[in-house]
Amino acid sequence: MDSLRSPRPTRIRREIRGFEESGATLRETTIDELDERYTQLHCAHLRRYGHDVQVEGSRALISSIQSNPTGCSRVLEAWREDVLIDFLVFYEANQEFHPKMIGVDPEERKTYTYFNLTYYGLIRIAASEDVRSIVFGPESYDAKVFRGCALEKRISYVRVPEDLRNSVADTAAVIYAAARRRLDSFAWSP
Repeated sequence: MDSLRSPRPTRIRREIRGFEESGATLRETTIDELDERYTQLHCAHLRRYGHDVQVEGSRALISSIQSNPTGCSRVLEAWREDVLIDFLVFYEANQEFHPKMIGVDPEERKTYTYFNLTYYGLIRIAASEDVRSIVFGPESYDAKVFRGCALEKRISYVRVPEDLRNSVADTAAVIYAAARRRLDSFAWSP
């Protein structure tokens, strides 16, 4: 863990400065503003991680979010001049933020837009509103710990159709064992 701590402040300042120097800015909008631009960015982000997605799926997801409002959905956006470059949909519940949907322009990787949107921008909002917790979800543990997140062990349950349970159980056990080894390699906050 010490290897992550020593360069953290310098690297984080560089990521924030790189974003600011790129001319991008963050602003908040409502879930009703999500349109085709957001659909394209969401698909681009998922494709970057190897997901075979279709625009129609992202469009349907956004439509579902808009037509079934929770009353606590919010959107943080990154803009450069009049061009939307990234966005993050997050929810507020019980004094916690829950980021759930992101769209990222793959060309923006060198400007640190992703980190400024997902971490630093969301942390600034949380601090200004006295929100004490952001639940970032599983995976990408190195990046989260590096940016100050404390990991918390949680259990998830997945309901599998009866006819698939035996075949899924073996695969799930292997995935669980690998994930547990990975998580146990991190120092845990009390």
